[in-house]
Amino acid sequence: MRTAHDQLAKQALRVLLEPAGSVHLEQEVAGEVLRIDVWFTPDPGADRAALGLLGRMVDRPCLIESFSKTPGVQTGRDCAGKLLSWHRVLRIRARASAGATSKVTAGPVPLPRLWVLSPGSPRDALAGLGLAPALGWPEGVHVAAPAWRLAVVVLADLPRQRSTLPLRLLGRGQTQREAVADLVVLPSDAPERMPLLRLIGRLRIHVAAHSHQRHQEFLMNTKPAFELLEAELIEKGIEKGIEKGI
Repeated sequence: MRTAHDQLAKQALRVLLEPAGSVHLEQEVAGEVLRIDVWFTPDPGADRAALGLLGRMVDRPCLIESFSKTPGVQTGRDCAGKLLSWHRVLRIRARASAGATSKVTAGPVPLPRLWVLSPGSPRDALAGLGLAPALGWPEGVHVAAPAWRLAVVVLADLPRQRSTLPLRLLGRGQTQREAVADLVVLPSDAPERMPLLRLIGRLRIHVAAHSHQRHQEFLMNTKPAFELLEAELIEKGIEKGIEKGI
């Protein structure tokens, strides 16, 4: 069973990515045996700039698997298996679509990228699966050989920069606390500021509806951001009331 943190991460990814394209959670791969956390198809006209590094990662159809615990070698193999199984599903769909609309044979279907989000550094998995630091990407991003289209993002190793903020909010412990601290001091006109504050608000509502002991870390880590959101919403409510003469 995936943990409470994993469920929160999936909900967070859904909220973050919905404005930029089509998001499907727990996409069935093979019967009821395999499910991928997120299958994302970008909207070509959407602006992903506010998503920073995450926006760069999802510039084309991709899968995302988020883990609350650092995955090992076998989990890495399982992720690779899901990717290959999903690619087979996409190829079958493409052939069926081509057969239904024309006599032209469906062209090759590109293998999508699979992004694995890990809270800590999965050293054994990185070494065993042959992943190396990705050239041209920030520290914490590792990729396998090009043909595999498999990448691991170590959230705790990402540089503490504005561009990595949405991803670091999905981390654990100190990583998430630092991300929240960075969020609350963003300039008031930062485009990602209010969406991320509202994301935390929505996740806390989700927590209230699915109370779980493991949510306590999330509630404590995100308290400063939630209090800021509450204060700003109250202030806006008062301002609207004054405008209406209330």
